[in-house]
Formats: sequence, C-alpha cells, structure tokens
Amino acid sequence: MGVISWKMKRFWDVEMAPHWMKIDGKIGCAFSSAGGWGGGMELACQSVLTVLMNFGFLVFGVTDYVSRDMTLHYGAVSAKAPEEEQARAACRCLGRRLAEWTATYVHGVKTEHPGLKLAQRRPPHG
Repeated sequence: MGVISWKMKRFWDVEMAPHWMKIDGKIGCAFSSAGGWGGGMELACQSVLTVLMNFGFLVFGVTDYVSRDMTLHYGAVSAKAPEEEQARAACRCLGRRLAEWTATYVHGVKTEHPGLKLAQRRPPHG
C-alpha cells in the first residue's frame, strides 16, 4: 500500500533497535512488489530507503533503464512475483549495483566503482 509493511517496520523498530549506530555506514537498496501495477511499489521502496537512512545506511538508486518502461530510481519493483523478464532484469541490475558499491567501499576494489563501469559502457562524445 505504498509504505513499509508492518512486519518490516516491527523488525526495524524492535529487532534492529539494539543495533542503532552500530550498523551506520552499511550499504543498502530496496526491492518491492505489489498485487498489481499502481500498487505503490515505488512508494514502498522510498519508505524502506527512509528507514535505512535513519539507521545510517548509504542508499542509492540506479539511472539505467532495464527496458523501455522500467528504471530503478527508487529500487526494483514488480507486480506480483518477478516472473517477467524486465522485472528479473531490474532485480539483477540493482543487485549488481549493490555488489559494485560493496566491492568498492567495503572491499576497496576501486575498479568495481559503478561510475567507472558506466563510463566504460557509454561511447565517448564527439
């Protein structure tokens, strides 16, 4: 319904409360699904990102379009289970970006920085 589920909210309020300030600086992103298109999936992703930011997570969106109609500004979304190829591609793209940021900032592998990879994929202007 366009917000974080009560079970997820309870998890962060109760289970994660003792970890407040201990998980600051972790990297996170959001995935969401709903019963159909227009079910508030992007709003739910924003709600998840807000909670993550309150816990000090570094959050991100992705500007790449995985299809003509699907981008990941707030996270990967799907109507029902991600059975359509574009929904699966969105989940893979967001997961890949999470892995790139983690490799760069947690493991120090600078060659995995998404900005470098993006520059390699796009042809030079001119």
